[in-house]
Amino acid sequence: MAIEDILNWRNISASVQRVLTGIPNRLPPAFMNIKEDVLGDRTTYVQFYGQRALARRAEYGAPSRARTLRPLADKTVTLCHFAEHIKLRHELLLRLRNPNDLVAQTMAQTEIARHGADLRTLFDNTRIAAIASALANGRIWFDVGGNVLPTASGAFHTIDYRVPANNLNQLNGIIAASWATASTPIIQQIENLRIRMAQTTGRELKYCLYGSNIANYLFTNDTLKAYWQYAPAMYQSFANSPETVPNGFAGLTWIRVGDMFFEDADGVSRSLFGADTASFMPEIDSNFYTMYEGSILVPKSYGISANSTAALSNFEIVYGMGGYAVPELDPVGIKETYFDTFLPHFKIPEDLYIGDVTP
Repeated sequence: MAIEDILNWRNISASVQRVLTGIPNRLPPAFMNIKEDVLGDRTTYVQFYGQRALARRAEYGAPSRARTLRPLADKTVTLCHFAEHIKLRHELLLRLRNPNDLVAQTMAQTEIARHGADLRTLFDNTRIAAIASALANGRIWFDVGGNVLPTASGAFHTIDYRVPANNLNQLNGIIAASWATASTPIIQQIENLRIRMAQTTGRELKYCLYGSNIANYLFTNDTLKAYWQYAPAMYQSFANSPETVPNGFAGLTWIRVGDMFFEDADGVSRSLFGADTASFMPEIDSNFYTMYEGSILVPKSYGISANSTAALSNFEIVYGMGGYAVPELDPVGIKETYFDTFLPHFKIPEDLYIGDVTP
């Protein structure tokens, strides 16, 4: 038997995926869909304040009163850039160039496509984890190697959304009693938060993204028993799926995020939301939030040109996520580079409330 026979593709049955790819994404689609292109990795927007005061009474015929203009502020943000590459094995190229072995060609093409899909999922996961971290912590942490971290421990670089201290933990007294206590008036706390948001920015409270313990606290709360008797359909929905808070309860859209996680650099699964975390926010629109997608130049073809104009025209601008491949000569191979430049940005951090419901 020749060595080529030993090394040849022998098993042509379907491959087995031991661990499913991707991470759970329970986030509203708006977090991915509200986008804005950015040339490079920085952008500036103007922030202004709406008028909420009242006009002043004056005597009829008296001169008008002077009033100052509402303040404007320029806000500059810097996007995150991620880049990874893989190198195709030399034998894959040999099999792709083998016109006499269709099975080998097909297997090589399948493996290359799988590598590309795997890298795409890697970058999709990163966007999901970045948005979730911002919603759960008001920050995104990175270690010195550029890996997203679940906590501030070991952080080398931090994106801080400047969520006010009054919007964190017990929300400056709004969560005055633990939701784990059956007698806590949870609906009243939510109503107090609704009023606080309206008074602070004028927006209407809409969403609650909740950790794994929240549904049980609501289901077993004594003060809610009277509520359930007037909402039997909602209570039955809750009873059928006790891990899921029915939408419309307390006038909110409830999103279960307690099972969201990512795998860290050591291969350990890390939860993205604390079990007792409840993140509240208004409608997700372009005033409140934008996914900024930055841009880089990528080559359109491989080669070196002595003509500067021709050399510059060999590149094109790609926004957000993308990739390209170039051949390498020593040793011969192909290098595939994948990248993403983005920032999930919460423009009004005063509208993001990240509560710990068990003080």
